[in-house]
Amino acid sequence: MWYLRRFLLRQPRSHALCPTSPSSSHAPSSSLPSSPLQCRTLSSTGGAGFYNFPPSAHYDLIVIGSGPAAQKCAIDSVKRGRRVAMIDKNSQMGGVCVHTGTIPSKTFREAVLHLTGYRHQGFYGKSTFTSSRRSSMNEILQRVQKVEDVEAEVTRHQMRRNGVHLVTGTARFLENGANDAHVKLAVLLTDPEQERKGIYKHREASLPKTLLTAEKVMIACGTRPVRQEETVFDGKRVFDSDQLLWGGIDRVPRSFIVVGAGVIGIEYASMINVLPGTNVTIIDPRPNLLGFADREVVDALMYSMRHYGARFVLGEKVGYPALASTSMEQGRRASCHMWGDFEAIPEHSMAAEQGGEVKSVLQQGGFLGRDTERLFPYGIYTIPEISMIGKTEEQLTAEKVPYEVGIANYKELAKGQMLGGMDGFLKLIFSTEDFRILGVHAIGEGATEIVHIGQVVMAAGGSVHYFVDAVFNFPTLAEAYNVAAHNGLKNMGINV
Repeated sequence: MWYLRRFLLRQPRSHALCPTSPSSSHAPSSSLPSSPLQCRTLSSTGGAGFYNFPPSAHYDLIVIGSGPAAQKCAIDSVKRGRRVAMIDKNSQMGGVCVHTGTIPSKTFREAVLHLTGYRHQGFYGKSTFTSSRRSSMNEILQRVQKVEDVEAEVTRHQMRRNGVHLVTGTARFLENGANDAHVKLAVLLTDPEQERKGIYKHREASLPKTLLTAEKVMIACGTRPVRQEETVFDGKRVFDSDQLLWGGIDRVPRSFIVVGAGVIGIEYASMINVLPGTNVTIIDPRPNLLGFADREVVDALMYSMRHYGARFVLGEKVGYPALASTSMEQGRRASCHMWGDFEAIPEHSMAAEQGGEVKSVLQQGGFLGRDTERLFPYGIYTIPEISMIGKTEEQLTAEKVPYEVGIANYKELAKGQMLGGMDGFLKLIFSTEDFRILGVHAIGEGATEIVHIGQVVMAAGGSVHYFVDAVFNFPTLAEAYNVAAHNGLKNMGINV
């Protein structure tokens, strides 16, 4: 029996900052150099592989973490004339987004879709692609690793090209003295050999240190799964979503249980669900799945997953001592001037990226010069995928806003038939008073792509009539907007 647990709360990543008292080993020099941190490889007698940084350096801004929010804030600050350093314990830049979050989980999904022939099963059936052998975890993770490596190098190149000084190590806040005007950080530099082996516990006595000071510090170091003390995570039979990507699982399990059906949990559950020969069970104490999403869309997702054999046990709790084997993942908790998973939309990389730019401007006393209230689309990369923007029917009903709904089923579209006649639909919600678009919800192939058409029209204050009059390429999934607009107006008794 295998388990995947999606935690509802997450704790700080291991390089999150811990306050510590200043000591003579990292006391600041009398004058702080203004030149960037210079690094060089130590000789073999001095600890090969370490970087020898100056004993101290000063910056206008230090960013801790290297995810989307950290990157955007750092680059934007440099462009505004600030001197910026970025600290991450991992020399492979990118943070949670690249290494355990968005990029690997979505690449995992693409690998599963490819290996199972999911997109072609409407024409050729399930057995055509899966009868000869079962997919291995190694095949899936190879693709994940290749994408991670490229994305990490792209991130590193962008930071260096824009003049951000990169420091690989673990940062700790130091207590400020009565006359200290700057924030002080002690940085324990990462041992590349420990990093290669995946060992992240630093021993202060054996690691070189440097002291950094800054006018301001931004914390955006990401999150990791919370683990309940009574549960042992061995990374093989009991694991969280991060451990799923570490290669400790040598084969695709025949029985897979997900405890906690948050976004990441339900994404991985749906991916494993389409792999042949695996029985998936989803357990969650809440009575409804994905409570923030449109109910009709969620019901369609559950129907599709049940079609592939998934079993849902909602409104039930799990007694951990009774579990023989578990893989757990229940959500994310904030790390500790913060941004990213813990202040933007949870697990929304682009929202974090935009937030990083806003934080860069505001922490420097600037102004945005444009409206900061933006419409953020939300994508859930289940199989089939879900995307949404704006209000749901449940929200509008609670707010007593009059609305109408128009729906376009993928099977009505020529492109939908070309894709194998897979289930999916686009749902337009608009006002019955001024016909403004209030929400767009989609499920099925390309849902996270076509939602942006609705995003642009909503941002411009457009109405449902735009989609009636617009001409779309044929055949495309974008035509669903035209079909849904006609359907919605017909529901109001308006013939166009």
